[in-house]
Amino acid sequence: MKNKIIFLGLSSFIIQGCSTFEGASFSDFKDALSGLTNQVTMLFTDNVIAFEPPPKSTLSGYESVILKSNIGSRNRVMRSIYEELSSSEIESDKYFKDVSFYSQGENVKPKTAVFDLKINDSIINREDFRENRFKCPGDKLVKSCDSSEAYQYTVSCYKLVASINGSYNINDHKMRVIDKDDFSFQTEEKSCEDSMSSKKNSSELKQMVEIKAGAEIAKKYIPKEVERPKDLIEKDDSLPKEVQNKMSSIYDMATDKGVSYAKKAYEALHEKFPNNATVKYNIAYCNLLLGNYETASSQFKSYLQVDSDHKDDAIKYLNESEDWLRKGVYKVNRN
Repeated sequence: MKNKIIFLGLSSFIIQGCSTFEGASFSDFKDALSGLTNQVTMLFTDNVIAFEPPPKSTLSGYESVILKSNIGSRNRVMRSIYEELSSSEIESDKYFKDVSFYSQGENVKPKTAVFDLKINDSIINREDFRENRFKCPGDKLVKSCDSSEAYQYTVSCYKLVASINGSYNINDHKMRVIDKDDFSFQTEEKSCEDSMSSKKNSSELKQMVEIKAGAEIAKKYIPKEVERPKDLIEKDDSLPKEVQNKMSSIYDMATDKGVSYAKKAYEALHEKFPNNATVKYNIAYCNLLLGNYETASSQFKSYLQVDSDHKDDAIKYLNESEDWLRKGVYKVNRN
């Protein structure tokens, strides 16, 4: 059985060969397109940004973090950890009050954790190999032929693999170990002689794997941003017309400006309509999304005592809040 081979020279050139696009690199263009796609997706989905506790709760009880390593602070692994920890926020609130680099003889205060890393040098390994290619005869830009007509040839290729590994302890202010782990990360780059894309050199790959290592280590200890369904109640027919319009506006606000803004607006409505069950439910759900599990649990219980229109959702989210409480997580944001 013969297979059909189509050689798209033009497409190959456009995707792989163009190094610039209106003054920007093709990589920049792809990144911009990806970001635009994500924004457009958010416009057409009824999701909101929510916050979940860190995968590891080790630093949840600490306000500040000091970073130190066997090779000093001026290395990319440390800088990457610093950037992730210091920029971690829940809406506009910093997760850690302070993140800094260790100074010799520094007095470590209570509620401060010390991240102590042992980092081995990143290394590069190279693997050389050959790959088969098929090509249709002729000089046309777009060519089509049966597999029996195509001719085979080989090209030289290589793969660079950057690796880094090490270990770390996290200590309290009395230098008692509260967590420890080993780490190992890799980043690779493959290139063939017929590839028209830009190639990363060994130095660039080392930078990439070092930054990746720091980011992945830090992400274990900071809250996660996740997309959740916008399971807020948009309207309540029992309220005056102008208040219903306000409810719809707040509902949109949760996506456009953030859940914390919507929560404050619902709380303002609650002051005017303290017995309205819909407003109570929405405040509870906002607290769940913001990681205020103890508050959300109490509010969902309060809602279920006065209303049953959204009983199934309320029970589901009450159970989720209770699950976090059983794990000892009462509130993601410590502020």
